[in-house]
Amino acid sequence: MNNFYKRFSLYLLKNKMISKNEQESYEYACKVFIHGIINIIITIIIGLIFGMIKETLCFLISFFLLRKFTGGLHAKNYHTCLIYSTILLVLSLLTIRLLIRTHTDLFFVLLILSEVSIWLFSPIVNENKVLSLKEKKIFKIISIGLSLVALLFVIIVIHKEPVVAYSIGTGLINTAVLEILAKIKIWSSNIK
Repeated sequence: MNNFYKRFSLYLLKNKMISKNEQESYEYACKVFIHGIINIIITIIIGLIFGMIKETLCFLISFFLLRKFTGGLHAKNYHTCLIYSTILLVLSLLTIRLLIRTHTDLFFVLLILSEVSIWLFSPIVNENKVLSLKEKKIFKIISIGLSLVALLFVIIVIHKEPVVAYSIGTGLINTAVLEILAKIKIWSSNIK
């Protein structure tokens, strides 16, 4: 695939659509675009296989909106990320299906703990995405605001739209879990 991205940027360069200075940026943009398309296709297929498109979309919207600002554990490369993301999606859909059937109170305990975790740890800075002090403050405020909106939304709609509530809540919980795992990784690397 990397060869394809390189050839694409060379094609643009040879046809004078971009300058030499822009070549690397366009190569990266092509890579991100293709990976995004692959992710969307796999996600839709999994949602269709499980018969849970609504749940998949609600989960992903809450998860990716939060994750954009909270940070968390990241894989070293795209293929590892794709595998772990697919596993996370499947486990999340199974969890949502279970929650819809059982209506467990543990869900609300996990939501509150997740909220506290996001408030304490956000944003988790990744070596690939360095944030200035100002950006960290802004991301923290946005993380807290988005997680609070998600929590309140879940509480408000849980009895009327449990599928939506459990899906959004699962996105919130997964965001916090990946933050906690990232914190553990950071702490363990500091100990060594």
